[in-house]
This record gives sequence, structure tokens and C-alpha cells, in this order.
Amino acid sequence: MKYEVVVRTHCLEENTYTAYGIRCAEALIEDISLCRQAVEGLAKLLNFHQVSPVHFHDVIEDFLAE
Repeated sequence: MKYEVVVRTHCLEENTYTAYGIRCAEALIEDISLCRQAVEGLAKLLNFHQVSPVHFHDVIEDFLAE
């Protein structure tokens, strides 16, 4: 399983922002953070520990709770 960082630019009213998410073959979670380094680090950990996609949403939820 390979987790990859995804980048999206969003427009909200007259402002734009770039948000980062993570995709794996079976799921996509966007807007995890505005910090690219944080999301890249999380994706690296997911890949290193070979986290099952079954636990992907739980890991992201725990990450956001910190």
C-alpha cells in the first residue's frame, strides 16, 4: 500500500489557500493540514509502518486530534 500526499488549492470567498491531504489506492482524505511538511511526515509514517487502509481514517483522526 502506498500513501501519497495530494495538494489542492481552494477558493473561499475571495481568498485562496493550499491544503494537503493523503491518498491511498482505496481512499482519499483532503484538507488534513495547511502544513505540507506535517502531511508529508504523516504519509511517510503510514508507508513505513505499512498501515492497512482499514485503519487509514482512524490514523488521520488521531493525527488531527493532537
